[in-house]
Amino acid sequence: MKRLALVVGLLGALSERSARAQTAPPAVVVLDYSAPAGCPDANGFRQQVLGRTQRVSFAEPGAARTIVWQVDIAATSGGSQGTLRVTDAQPSTLERSVKATSCEQVVDALALVASLSVDPEASLAPRAQPKPAPATAPQTVPATSPATAPPPRRPRSESVSATRLSLGLTLTGRAGIAPQLAWAPRLSLGLSFRSLSGHAWGLALSATQVRGNAALDIGQADFTWSLARLELFPVRATYGHWRLEPAAFVEGGQLRARGIAVSPAAEVRRPALWVGALGRLSFLAFDLLWFALEAGASASLLRDRFYLFENATIFRVPAIAGYAGAGVGLEFL
Repeated sequence: MKRLALVVGLLGALSERSARAQTAPPAVVVLDYSAPAGCPDANGFRQQVLGRTQRVSFAEPGAARTIVWQVDIAATSGGSQGTLRVTDAQPSTLERSVKATSCEQVVDALALVASLSVDPEASLAPRAQPKPAPATAPQTVPATSPATAPPPRRPRSESVSATRLSLGLTLTGRAGIAPQLAWAPRLSLGLSFRSLSGHAWGLALSATQVRGNAALDIGQADFTWSLARLELFPVRATYGHWRLEPAAFVEGGQLRARGIAVSPAAEVRRPALWVGALGRLSFLAFDLLWFALEAGASASLLRDRFYLFENATIFRVPAIAGYAGAGVGLEFL
């Protein structure tokens, strides 16, 4: 059903080219093909096309009066994406893009689009046939001179990684901010990278402001932490739409402590510096919207003690503190 829907959507765009193809001789096509390792190669794409139509003949680059099919396939976080651009001597260009969960599905769909662009009666599924002989480019030199094929063009270099941008908002409950658990939102901006081999990694920058308080019989104090965090996750494990990301982070900023109902009133500002690790489990919906749960622990590199009187400690920054949170966000190509 997915293939039928794709064909129905493409017939309108291909109608003008199809009408010309019904009466035109077999088209001479130069294929410019680029795909990551593990995908069908250029020869596999040609077999897909020739299994659907006999109204196409593949030639070497540089042949006269040819149509150029430029096929680019790249890996994405949800599978693969491919683009077909068809150009010829006419001042027009056909371009179609396809996304699917596997590279084979993308190649199959683009081969169908390419076949229909030259033959309106092309088969929707490739027919089994013997391996075709290489096409010969039209003769463009005098009969007395031996024809020499131009050297094959090397595939265009492809980006070594696919980059995605993420924006998120996470509500976290943190210990170590005050004697009791403190809740605060955290805004984040992240970048993730995926190599052609499938290895994914990334980094994220986030910021939050957390407030807490502590009280004794003789008075109380308010604490305000203004913190920025840099995260680095060296690997991302993907299971369908689920992703697991272990990460290390460093967090720094300022702690403002203010005494309340004490005399004399005082306010101090101290630097804050934490290092830690976390684990994040997220679910990606529609290849765009993500939901995540995370938990981790951090160690303070600056352990200040706050007191109302010398012998009345109201709060001391702990050596190790934990936190947990839940978030939602958007991810872009």
